[in-house]
Amino acid sequence: MHHADLDMNASTGLRFHFGEILISVLFRTAQVLVFGISRRALSIWSTLLLVEVMFHHSNIGLPRAIERWLSKLVVTPRLHGIHHSLEPDEVNSNWSSGLTIWDWLHGTFRKHARQDDAMLDIGVPELREPRQVRFSQLITLPLTADRVLPPVTIERSESKGHQMRRTINFCRMILTIASRPTTRTHRTGAIPRQPTDTTSSSSVVALPGS
Repeated sequence: MHHADLDMNASTGLRFHFGEILISVLFRTAQVLVFGISRRALSIWSTLLLVEVMFHHSNIGLPRAIERWLSKLVVTPRLHGIHHSLEPDEVNSNWSSGLTIWDWLHGTFRKHARQDDAMLDIGVPELREPRQVRFSQLITLPLTADRVLPPVTIERSESKGHQMRRTINFCRMILTIASRPTTRTHRTGAIPRQPTDTTSSSSVVALPGS
């Protein structure tokens, strides 16, 4: 239902089947209960996710210089448009809903489509007519998909070994940064406390009769 939209815009980011939303809510609830996520953290994450989803599904044409810089961090409308392409190998790329690093780590990042970005054909090949993507048709699509759509296959652009090495290197980088010792600096004018020498003569207490 989401990919069946023939004209991608911000509303496409909300175009999901209610059954899919229900299933995702159940999984999200389980994640919150298992990991003990606070209400505040969940609220912040949900808000940021909604903003990013609406943004990268919009039809905003960013200046090339800004888009080139921004796409190094987050998914842009141009990058996500490739994910909505008619081409199977392009659909199986740029999966992330936020940071582009996840596609980079899994070997699914794709910088350009074969077609011109401004003329990119999107949608589902078997659902190209407006009458096929009406609400009444899409709401029953999960029940008729076997007769309408072909089996889904996922093609990887990189080997699993290459993806694993890339993920391991990323984790090593994070661990290296996290394990770096922090150096504390004294405030200007403050005198550092000297360590106490417990063996000095001044600290020896004479016992009576000694």
